[in-house]
Amino acid sequence: MAFLQKTAEEHSATMSQLSLAWMLGKHSWLTAIPSSRKLERIVENAGGAVVKLSVEEIKAIDEALDKLPKSDIFGVKNN
Repeated sequence: MAFLQKTAEEHSATMSQLSLAWMLGKHSWLTAIPSSRKLERIVENAGGAVVKLSVEEIKAIDEALDKLPKSDIFGVKNN
């Protein structure tokens, strides 16, 4: 999680913006459809479109996410 926070900070982005930038950077055909009831969150989410991640950063984020514990919702029991 610290790696993800550091990466977000390096891009002057929030974690939400990093998440959207990561998803948009993975495949050119992906479309993010974030929603919110709060205007400030909509503005924040829109900022994710201007965060540009390198191929290496996307790969590093993938690897970091693979190491995070998964919750029961993904069918993995946390012991």
